[in-house]
Amino acid sequence: MRYTIFVGDGEGLLKFMKNNKVFLGDWYGQGLAPAGVDYQRLGYNPQSCPVAENRAKMSVNLPLQTSITLTQAEEIVKGVKSFLRS
Repeated sequence: MRYTIFVGDGEGLLKFMKNNKVFLGDWYGQGLAPAGVDYQRLGYNPQSCPVAENRAKMSVNLPLQTSITLTQAEEIVKGVKSFLRS
């Protein structure tokens, strides 16, 4: 359903691709999903899982809709590679 990649600056990649009219997903951008959950109410301390919290900031989901054409897929890959080279 999702193809997650990990990059050093997940937020940066999301912004870069959005500026290029490609919208990637950030479903796992925080250690506990969904976003906006009240950590205190659940008794979760974000500092208790530093590896998961760090990986969440690095995760970006590539689009996998069946409607994506080969050309669009190639543009997505080209954009990700461009960001990673910069």
